[in-house]
Amino acid sequence: MIRDQIETINASRAKLVQHEKLAALGQLAAAIAHEVRNPLAVIRSAAQNLRDTVPGDNSDARRACSFITDETDRLASLINSLLAFARPVQISPARVPVAELFERALSLAGDLNSGKHVHVRCAPDLDQGVVNADSELMCQVFVGLVANAIEAVPYGGDVTLEARPRGREVELAVADSGPGVPLELRDRVFEPFFTTRAEGVGLGLAIARQIVEAHGGRIEVGASASGGARFAVILPRTSFGVTATA
Repeated sequence: MIRDQIETINASRAKLVQHEKLAALGQLAAAIAHEVRNPLAVIRSAAQNLRDTVPGDNSDARRACSFITDETDRLASLINSLLAFARPVQISPARVPVAELFERALSLAGDLNSGKHVHVRCAPDLDQGVVNADSELMCQVFVGLVANAIEAVPYGGDVTLEARPRGREVELAVADSGPGVPLELRDRVFEPFFTTRAEGVGLGLAIARQIVEAHGGRIEVGASASGGARFAVILPRTSFGVTATA
């Protein structure tokens, strides 16, 4: 019993230290974003105006202006991610059908699939239940997970959305047929600014974890049946039930 209590205390202490680090990191991110956002807007506006005055036959100048606007847009997206990470998550939960949540996420992520011909679908045995969640924020989580899966799988690969009860919890998952996440990286993929991509800042999964934890749940990564990655959002069982019928 004493050993269990010591382990619980150590786990609570580690969690508190992690929260303090994230809080400090969030404050720093907010300060940087505040200082950078306005100058970026000015640079983009100037580049756009300059492009509009460049003669049509001066392709090099027009290309340079487009490069500036594209890069400022990329940095603006980074700033928005920093602010989203720094801002405390505020949820407005309501009863949302799982099928409706997944359908919306698939619709929003559909444009990312152009050219790869990835088979994105819901599992045929999808549990037709409802979750008590903020539909906007939870949809954001699954759009990000589906987008990551589409990027990870090869041409013509598979991405499947699943939902099933799990004891006192319910599990909503995105599984893919990609290369999967190595065991040594599974504890790190949700860390802020950790990424294995050549491009990207590594905040997507960190923000997803914030949103899920604000719902009283957790997010885990494991292996799919095909050996790819499987990201599971696990919510309390009390928030899952049978969809009402008319």
